[in-house]
Amino acid sequence: MASVKKGAKFYVWCAVENYYGHVWVYGRLDGTNTKGWESGDNVSYESGSLKHC
Repeated sequence: MASVKKGAKFYVWCAVENYYGHVWVYGRLDGTNTKGWESGDNVSYESGSLKHC
């Protein structure tokens, strides 16, 4: 588990919706090789489209 500073750029590769209707995205933290899942509630989208994981 890692914490990420507010405003950090996270490149989202794909997303899923769980049983409860919550969206989770998978991607990489800018400037690192750190990859992982993040709640869609914590991400703002700038451009592009989301693929299903």
